[in-house]
Amino acid sequence: MKTKSKNEAAVISEKCSCAGAKLDRLLQPAILAILASENLNGYRVGKRLDTMAMFQERKPDASGMYRTLREFEHRGLIAPIITKPKTPDAKVYHITTLGTACLERWVQTLANYHRTLGSLLEDCKLALNNDNASVSDGSRTFKSRCCRKL
Repeated sequence: MKTKSKNEAAVISEKCSCAGAKLDRLLQPAILAILASENLNGYRVGKRLDTMAMFQERKPDASGMYRTLREFEHRGLIAPIITKPKTPDAKVYHITTLGTACLERWVQTLANYHRTLGSLLEDCKLALNNDNASVSDGSRTFKSRCCRKL
C-alpha cells in the first residue's frame, strides 16, 4: 500500500468550493432582496441573512456583509438614511432604483442557474456512478484531493 506524504494527504477544507464555501457572491442578491422588502441597518441585515435558507449551514461573515454594504453604497445600489448620528449602525439602508434594477438582473441570473443546475447535478451523479470515476487508490469519499488545506 502506497503511503501518502503530508502534502498529498486528502483533507476536507471548509474553504473549498465543493464544501459550499465560495457562495459569498450569493450574499449580494440576498442583501438586495432584504433591503427591497425593508429598510434596515447593517446589524439587522445580518440577522435577516442568518434566517435565510441559503445561509443556514454557513452563516455569512459579518465583515464581508459590511464590505458588501459599503460597495453597494459606493455603486449607488443602496443609500443610507441616517437615523441616529454618531451611533453604531446609525445608517439605515434602502434600495435605490439602480439597486432594484440590479436585483431584477440577479433574478434572471439565478433563474438561469436554477434551470441549468439540475442538469449539472445529474451529470455529476452519473460521473460518480461510472466505473471509471474511482480514484487511483480505490477510495471514493468526500475527502478528495481537491479539498487539500489551503
